[in-house]
Amino acid sequence: MFGEHRVILCELMRRRLRDTGVGPRQSRGPILKSHGTIIESFSQNLIEKNKTPSLSVVGMTLHPEILWAQRSSDVVAEKNVVYLTVNLLDIIESTLAYELTSSKISFKARTGNAKKGVEEKDYAFDMELFGEVIPEESKIRLSSRSFLLTLRKKEKKLEFWPRLSKVEQKSALIKKDFSAWVEEDEQDVPEDPDFGMGSAMMDCGGMDYEKMMGDLRRAGPSGSSGLAANADSDSDDDGPPPPKDYM
Repeated sequence: MFGEHRVILCELMRRRLRDTGVGPRQSRGPILKSHGTIIESFSQNLIEKNKTPSLSVVGMTLHPEILWAQRSSDVVAEKNVVYLTVNLLDIIESTLAYELTSSKISFKARTGNAKKGVEEKDYAFDMELFGEVIPEESKIRLSSRSFLLTLRKKEKKLEFWPRLSKVEQKSALIKKDFSAWVEEDEQDVPEDPDFGMGSAMMDCGGMDYEKMMGDLRRAGPSGSSGLAANADSDSDDDGPPPPKDYM
């Protein structure tokens, strides 16, 4: 993109020199100074045009990969959350600067590990969130692999946030965390111990699947390694549990 704009700038300078009729031996100082103003203005407009209002990089630091998932509830506050992972290895704890308000999250940290020969790099981002959260009821956890946050949504409702950031945008560095993601209409669907087969027979070379399951259940814990107990506990399941890495 910037290569194309460089060509445009060169063409603008060539045309300006031609239109002024300045010869090869004449002073071009004032003209070039004028062009410097044009280039500066053009470059500033380009930067402003490509700014993202809700997601910005601080200084010259890198932007980390962000993974996210969510749950929603209009009744249970603990199930009305956003799971967010800043996917960075070897964050140096002493450099971690994190701030969460009701509408915005800020993060800055340095990564690296001299013992492993990993070069130090700076990362940072500021993001306006799609909806409001409750900072004092949100949780964080730092590991050697990532920085994890569980953000408590302020508004209790069944509908999911359509995106993480306030302003709709496409970014290769903001992704769904498919290891923790569930669809909105699957949040409170109990697990089916028959894997959705119902009373149907599974064709496994003539094997009577229902009979096999019945035999295992009748065998009890010693013959089923607790299968019957697990099947019974599934009937009380009120939805997917929180991802194991989150609080």
